[in-house]
Amino acid sequence: MLQDLRFAIRTLIKNPAFTIASVLCLALGIGVNATIFSCVRALLLRPFPYRNPDELVAIGESNPKRGWHMNSVSYPNFRSWQADNKTLESVGIFSGTSFNLASGNGGGADFVQGGNVSWTMFHTLGIAPKIGRDFLEDEDRIGAPAIIIISDRLWHDRFDGRPNVIGQSITVNGIPYTVIGVMPEGFAFPSAADAWTTMRLDPLTSRGNHSWNVIGRLKSGVTVEQASGDVSRIAAGLESQFPGSNTGWSAEAKTLRDYQTGQFRPMLLIMTASVGFVLLIACANVANLLLARAAARAKEMAVRVALGANSWRVIRQMLTESILVSLVGATLGVVFAFAFLGWIRASILGGIPFWMRFTIDGPVLLFTVAVAVATGLLFGIVPALQSARPNLNETLRDAGARGSSAGRSRQRLRSSLVIGEVALSLVLLVGAALLIRSFLGMQNVNPGFDSSHLLTMRVTMTGPAYDSMYKRFAFLDRFLTQLNSRPGIVSAGIANNIPLGGRNNNQFFNVEGQPAKVGSEPLLEIRWVSPKYLETMRISVVVGRMFTQQEWADSGVTGRVAVINRNMAQQFWKTPQNAIGKRFAFGSATDTAPRWITIVGVAADIKHKQLSSPPDLQGYMPYRQGGWNSTAIVVRASGDPTKVTSTVLATLKQGDPLLPAFRIMSMEANIAQSYWQQALYGKMFGAFAAIAVVLAAVGVYGVISYAVSQRTQEIGVRVALGAQRADVFRLIVGQGMMLGGIGIAIGLVGALGVTRFLRTMLFGISPFDSASFVAVSTLLAGIAIVASYVPARRAARIDPVEALRYD
Repeated sequence: MLQDLRFAIRTLIKNPAFTIASVLCLALGIGVNATIFSCVRALLLRPFPYRNPDELVAIGESNPKRGWHMNSVSYPNFRSWQADNKTLESVGIFSGTSFNLASGNGGGADFVQGGNVSWTMFHTLGIAPKIGRDFLEDEDRIGAPAIIIISDRLWHDRFDGRPNVIGQSITVNGIPYTVIGVMPEGFAFPSAADAWTTMRLDPLTSRGNHSWNVIGRLKSGVTVEQASGDVSRIAAGLESQFPGSNTGWSAEAKTLRDYQTGQFRPMLLIMTASVGFVLLIACANVANLLLARAAARAKEMAVRVALGANSWRVIRQMLTESILVSLVGATLGVVFAFAFLGWIRASILGGIPFWMRFTIDGPVLLFTVAVAVATGLLFGIVPALQSARPNLNETLRDAGARGSSAGRSRQRLRSSLVIGEVALSLVLLVGAALLIRSFLGMQNVNPGFDSSHLLTMRVTMTGPAYDSMYKRFAFLDRFLTQLNSRPGIVSAGIANNIPLGGRNNNQFFNVEGQPAKVGSEPLLEIRWVSPKYLETMRISVVVGRMFTQQEWADSGVTGRVAVINRNMAQQFWKTPQNAIGKRFAFGSATDTAPRWITIVGVAADIKHKQLSSPPDLQGYMPYRQGGWNSTAIVVRASGDPTKVTSTVLATLKQGDPLLPAFRIMSMEANIAQSYWQQALYGKMFGAFAAIAVVLAAVGVYGVISYAVSQRTQEIGVRVALGAQRADVFRLIVGQGMMLGGIGIAIGLVGALGVTRFLRTMLFGISPFDSASFVAVSTLLAGIAIVASYVPARRAARIDPVEALRYD
């Protein structure tokens, strides 16, 4: 084997063109496979960083009538599950939150992502603080001391990793909190948190408030299905016990893996198949190169056999060379994979959860080596078998050098490989075209408001300075008055949530005179807004009016008013004009004292949740009637919105130096972040398809070029007998077109079968879009012509005298 390896190295060094072409083809094919395997490992295979993660389940509430599954959870319902279940060893509840953490040097406050957790949460996950202690049961009740556990990252950033951090006081949301623990390095549950406090919720919190997430740990021997049935049983009892809030609601459990990554599984499977296609195309190219080399080395192999080498000896030598090429290609492919993964990480907007690590680790390297060896065998076995069975008489006297049955057999095999390359490339190109057109179509969707020149950010007003809604209103009034007078700012407003920002506030409601059945109440996307919010967003009021000065100042004591969207007006009152003066109320139709809200205007529909779905029922109310403490700020600038960021932050700091802003970005960036997944899928498919097309073009060129060299004498005879250069040119290009045409026909059939799996990932386009199929087919036909052009020109210039002497 060492002798074979040394000979293979010498042979490859002596043939740099073949070696470089083969290594690059395989590096691209193996590189994209290593990249996708790393993604699959990050999302589907790598264990979660918790104790016995396979025992963990996510538990959610479901409302089948509304099509809701694994919805967020009501806190009182969670307490019922916690007390009555028979299948869970422990169960914890949590919600993501944010903290305003005082810097400690008088320089203001920092925004810190965090979590509110039940005292059982970390115990359920099987993770304990590395310094200090976990929360206790008595510390998860109303009135309990203000305590906090911090992350290892925050410990090092804020406290320089000092062990005496335990017991120290830090100011969080304007309140002193005592540090009781530091979590292990890298822990940032649920996503990117740096601090955790107990929930300290009232057990009598409304059962209709579904705002939390639940994770449980299965008892030994219990299955997910049994746990799901157990919480469903409890939910059925709660539905009977509390019909006003729980009618129509059930509960279910899923493995934590399925809950957190199930949405990615279909696309990952499609991506895996796609890079498999790319690798097959690369293998076909290298197999073609090896077949050409095998033909050129036919005499060498015949001499080996004539001198006594058996078939296995020849096959082993050839496979050693092919596997060596594959391993070198895999080494370069790992370099490509690092670059691809860096690009993917940069394309994931909004941050990557701490448990999701895209990296080239040991298992990925082992996978890459296995793929390299397998591909080396795959593309090397046929040339090796052909070389091991030479026709000694023909080969040694050169009689079979051209035009022999062996030569024709090799050419048919090479042509078949190229046809396969073209077919696979077409499937990838059609998929890429559909996803890219879907992404571009989403970019062109009108969101219903003017996103240009808009700056957005959020603030969370907590602590003693904002412990009443009147204090919050007073601060916001001063802030908006000052901000609207600043140079470079056209107008500014606030709302509890901005469109396409990933946050929604939905409330059940009933229309006066049109009561809905309990459990089937419609849902309204409600936004509490400031006077200039709709003006700043440029959302037009199409019928009726905006709120009066008195209505803006009213906190809802004397009367509540709303502006609804056109969709809601048409659904309940047929036309926007008919909706003016009508009333609705939040809550169930069984409420005995509904607080009616009068409709004074109808606004245009906007895209609030996502660009790919139609507008839901939407409403706007004066922000003084909301009473919330987390708000979004929107600012319309006269020019580049990012250039007024410092002005907005300075105005905010002037009002409260300890109030940090976060999620600072332009509205256009915010919109782009709402469909980053579609953008990434389109880019990845486009990259795979581009690689496949380049490899297919190289394959067509190689086959046609080799055919020209094999048919030199034949072409010389044709020219000598009167064939014109144009005739020869058409002959060779026609051969390339024939290969391309057959590959396109096969690829079209394959694409029709494959693209249906993309149906759920497309927006505004059919998976069988004829324009995409025609465009891709035309492109590949053009590539086949271009790839045949150079060999055809060379063939057309053959000198018949030289060709007939050709030996």
